[in-house]
Amino acid sequence: MLIVPTPSIPRGSEPSLQGYYYTSSLFISSLQQDINALLTTYAHAYARDPFEPEKPFELFKSTWKTLGWNYAHLRCVDAKRPVFVGVVGRCFVGGVTIDFVASERVADTSEHPIRRAAALFGLYIWYTTQPKPPEVNMPVADYITIPTNTYEAFTQLHTLYVAPLRTYISFIISQFISQSLFHIIPSTKYHAYNPRDLPHTIPLLTRDIEAGHGFGGGNGSGQRGKKKKGRPSQLDHAQRADKTISELEEFLNKTGFDSNTAPSTMLSSLSEEYLTLKQQLKGIVDPDILKKAEETTLHRVEAAEHHIKRKNLIQDGHYEGLEKLREQIQEQDGLLGLFGGNATRMTGKGKEKEL
Repeated sequence: MLIVPTPSIPRGSEPSLQGYYYTSSLFISSLQQDINALLTTYAHAYARDPFEPEKPFELFKSTWKTLGWNYAHLRCVDAKRPVFVGVVGRCFVGGVTIDFVASERVADTSEHPIRRAAALFGLYIWYTTQPKPPEVNMPVADYITIPTNTYEAFTQLHTLYVAPLRTYISFIISQFISQSLFHIIPSTKYHAYNPRDLPHTIPLLTRDIEAGHGFGGGNGSGQRGKKKKGRPSQLDHAQRADKTISELEEFLNKTGFDSNTAPSTMLSSLSEEYLTLKQQLKGIVDPDILKKAEETTLHRVEAAEHHIKRKNLIQDGHYEGLEKLREQIQEQDGLLGLFGGNATRMTGKGKEKEL
């Protein structure tokens, strides 16, 4: 999600989030988790009292402050604040009508009435504690948008409870109605909310694009679409880097590499293991197959040298390793003799060093 200056404010002002951030999964997913934690905490606190709390609203306010919700209004103080307040209020409305998120519903249905009451308390506090002018210069959300069938459910909600909860719920609903806070829209079956669903946008992640989901990324079966032409984008480079790191981590996990092992000890162990495997290989594999493998290796190194020279990746234009390979192929042990007691490599003019 991009952070850009709001076009309507003067140049040099503080940057602000775009409005659709508050209707995207980046914000909605965390918000739903926070609301679910609030409702669950209150339901558990309510159930811990052997008798029904005499002041359930006071208990909710204590839970609200304990979880830090009394600072939630400071989350957004710019021109997009009405969108922010409306989205949070809409999620609380969903908690009252049990239209929250299916994955967040609790298994114990006995908690649902208490959670619904807690969602109503949260909706009431959320709208009535907004900072308003002239104390602060911030936009204010003046109403709560609900469909007609949700409004009917609100007006009948108090019938599900007994005192003292029933008294508090009746009072809150009456306050909403007397202050004309409800903005009534058509029934939910007509999808009159704007945006229609929450979250409204879900940003694509790298793994989604690689799986073929998104803008022309594939056919929906997990296959990627036709590779685009031209210079690789920053996303392509990021995907390749992620893939390389993942492959390296898998390799290290398979080989059991220990970063605490001394390099000399590790190399000595690998040398002995390599020499043993080399002798076994020479006794099993046909010499003609080894010769063909050596020629293939030499051709690949030659191609690499050509690429290095073309890119000017070496200053002196001389690649010593290729000459050593050509010499070693003529030896009795071939390329397998590069690693062992009789193998040498050039280290400077007229100097050799045993490997």
